Amino acid sequence: MKIRTKLLSLIVIMIVSTSISTGIYAGFNLYTKKIDAEKNILQLYRNSIKKSHTELFRFLLDAFEIKEQREEFENSLKEQKKIYEQVNNITLLSKIDKNVSQAIDNIKNLQDYQNGGLTKFNNATDELLKVVEDIMKSSDKFVLNTLNTSTGGFAERDISKLKFYVSKMKRELYALEIGYQTSVNIIDDQYAIIDSKIKSFERLGNTLSIILYVTILAFSFFIASLIAGKISKSIGSINKSLSIMASGDLQNEIYVKSKDELSTLSKEMNTFQDGLNDSINKIKDYSHKNEIIQDELINTVTETSSSSEEISANINSVEKQIITLNNNIFQSSNKVNQISEFTNNLNSHISDQMAMVEESTASITQMIASISSVSNLTDKNQDIMQRLQETAKEGDSQINETTDIIEEINSSVQNIGAMAEVIQNISDQTNLLAMNAAIEAAHAGDAGKGFAVVADEIRKLSEASTLSSNDISKNLKDIIKKFERASISGINTREAFGNIYGNIKDASNSLLEISSSTSELNIGGKQILEAMDNLSDISSEVHNQSVSVKASATAVRESMVEVSNISNTVTDAMAEVNIGFQEIQNSIAGLEKISNDVGYVSRDLNKEVENFKTKK
Repeated sequence: MKIRTKLLSLIVIMIVSTSISTGIYAGFNLYTKKIDAEKNILQLYRNSIKKSHTELFRFLLDAFEIKEQREEFENSLKEQKKIYEQVNNITLLSKIDKNVSQAIDNIKNLQDYQNGGLTKFNNATDELLKVVEDIMKSSDKFVLNTLNTSTGGFAERDISKLKFYVSKMKRELYALEIGYQTSVNIIDDQYAIIDSKIKSFERLGNTLSIILYVTILAFSFFIASLIAGKISKSIGSINKSLSIMASGDLQNEIYVKSKDELSTLSKEMNTFQDGLNDSINKIKDYSHKNEIIQDELINTVTETSSSSEEISANINSVEKQIITLNNNIFQSSNKVNQISEFTNNLNSHISDQMAMVEESTASITQMIASISSVSNLTDKNQDIMQRLQETAKEGDSQINETTDIIEEINSSVQNIGAMAEVIQNISDQTNLLAMNAAIEAAHAGDAGKGFAVVADEIRKLSEASTLSSNDISKNLKDIIKKFERASISGINTREAFGNIYGNIKDASNSLLEISSSTSELNIGGKQILEAMDNLSDISSEVHNQSVSVKASATAVRESMVEVSNISNTVTDAMAEVNIGFQEIQNSIAGLEKISNDVGYVSRDLNKEVENFKTKK
């Protein structure tokens, strides 16, 4: 059997063993998961009972109506029933041992225990709801503790009847609640027994899996050691034969007792030993021939050395001529580079000049546009100044008219003042007459009483006239003062309008001068713009000529670079040739030495070969 087959068999055994142990372990884990799933069903069943217990307790709370809560309670019972069906389908847990099977049977029997109490509770609830329907005509909003809070409007006999059936329902509810709590406690106790047995079962399964895995692994190592021992024995035999061969004895044959690759290797090594034996015999013959060739090689080396010296002298002469050519090319290349650099600088200056010409042209164009804009604005402002001048002149005339009118009014007001003084005098005279009339009426006695009344009224009229006259005089004085100030203000305004008119006239004349100046600037700007266009054309022509010169200089420089590269290539080639000939000379000198060394080596080789024991 071949080593590869042995190793593959070993690998297959280990893979199969590992697969078996892994499969057993996986199967055990799968079985354990199913057991855990059934165990979780028991926990779900406990929770469903707990939920039913909670829904049952809510019947006693005021916030829950009996009819609505009964629907919730029945929904929880339906859910509990579905989970109980899953509990009946539990099979794996029952197979663990008798204690677990008995615990599951105890849990299954709880449903029958609950059904009895549940039937009684449902009957009591139906009876209560029927009585509520009869008495209250509706049971939708009925709460179990209604009678504790409100009994008004019902007969005493009906209330007693309701209390009886409420008490009956509460008794059955408490009994069912105790049953639910007892069921939960039983499930907890049985669940603890089942959980303990499952953990023991899992520990046992894990222990058996580990023992099986270790057993299979030990068996695999035993088979591997057996195969490795046979291979090691064959390799030891080959190693012993190789040690004999290493000592120089090529007459010993290698033999391995096996039918694998090591046996084939021993046969191949025997074939190699036979070939090596033949090769060493041939080396002996070639070594003797090598001594004869050595003498002929020394003579040939001496002749080649003299020829190489002549060739080396010719190469040195060519190198000197190429160095002179390289110097001339270098000087020409420098001149061309200077011309190219000068051309580049010239192009740069011309480009800068063209850029400045373009900027100047743009600035002058913008300046001409600004001058045209100023000229247009000046023309418009001149018209405005003309209209403003006419307006100022018209305003001056109106101010003069207003001042004259104010003077006339002032004269009229002064006349009114004189009239007021006349009224004042008349009032004073009237007052005197009234006083005299009163005196005369007093002298007349009873006959003068009517005249005294008239005199008194005249006196009052005179006093009122005096007061009015005083007020008129006072107001006229104020009016006169105001008119005097208005007259002075009118005179000042007239003088200001005269100054404004003069300033407007001066501004109009300045605008005329600006208009004429902007016209002249516009003409001058256009002339400068034409000159800048001519300068731009000339700069473009000079730039084109400079570019042509630069291109020519670049072509010459490239040609000089190409010639320089060729010269450098030739120089490098000659240097390499010279180095090659020097190496040839050195090689020839070394070849003579090597020939002597070969002779020594041949003699040493003969001595070494003689140490091997070969077959004839």
